Amino acid sequence: MSVYEIAEILFQDINNIDKMKKAVDLKYLTEEIKERFRERLMKLGDYSSL
Repeated sequence: MSVYEIAEILFQDINNIDKMKKAVDLKYLTEEIKERFRERLMKLGDYSSL
């Protein structure tokens, strides 16, 4: 995923479960951002990335 795609799901496409799940699996992404995505996924009812 590109930096643009990460920023997009952080600020615009905030309900895109598929992209957030991909982002959580990226090794170069900070834990802070991954945690933000995990919290959003939980709020959206997806617990598979925990």
